[in-house]
Amino acid sequence: MKSIPNLVTLINVFSGSLAAVFVMKGQYQMAFLALLVAFVADYADGLLARVLDARSELGLQLDSLADMVSFGFVPGLMLYQLITRSQGYLQDSFPSWLAYGAFIYTAFAALRLGRFNIDDEQSYHFRGLPTPAAGAAVFGVMIIEWLGLPTFQAFTSNGLALLGFAILLAVLMNVNFRVFSFKMWNMGWRGNELKYITLVLAVVLLFIFKEAALLPAIGVYVLLSLLTHVGILPFDHNFNPAVDEIPSEN
Repeated sequence: MKSIPNLVTLINVFSGSLAAVFVMKGQYQMAFLALLVAFVADYADGLLARVLDARSELGLQLDSLADMVSFGFVPGLMLYQLITRSQGYLQDSFPSWLAYGAFIYTAFAALRLGRFNIDDEQSYHFRGLPTPAAGAAVFGVMIIEWLGLPTFQAFTSNGLALLGFAILLAVLMNVNFRVFSFKMWNMGWRGNELKYITLVLAVVLLFIFKEAALLPAIGVYVLLSLLTHVGILPFDHNFNPAVDEIPSEN
């Protein structure tokens, strides 16, 4: 039973590896499905570790290695593919070697995960945008490009804009601001305000943007965290649950 969370984490690694192959082959629908499995596995392994009381140092390290594949390398590969396919890439003013800049995202995802592994203060919230959320933002752009949505074509067809997006995510992953976690210690409103507000707004965005809703939903997640971090929104207690809200490990 203690090994179940680690086995689920390995599903994350396997699915992310498949996603990388599908991206290189241009099979973006299959890549999306593989990454969906990786996302579910990434959430489920931590949940199972808490339920089964199977948290371990091996599990922590394995989880970060899995995230590096699924939400570090694969999104960098997606950005590289998007930049090389963009109209901006075909212009003389945009050198072909700049497409390699997409992997700035991957390099800083590794830094983000390394910092997470040695930071005991990130048990109940994150410092900087977590790699799965940053990866989801890239997947959102890939979905927009895959569907050929004309509203966003100016962005997805501009190589320099995509490179700037990769750098922005690299910064957000490593800048020192608090980002709330979706771990829930209870189902009440108190302490979960940001989670419920985000879910409601995500549904609204789904109705407005339909298939393109993932990218703006991540934007809402970042914005709500920032506004709370600087004190504009009164939900600072969402970053750390009260002691009596945390289940006992005994």
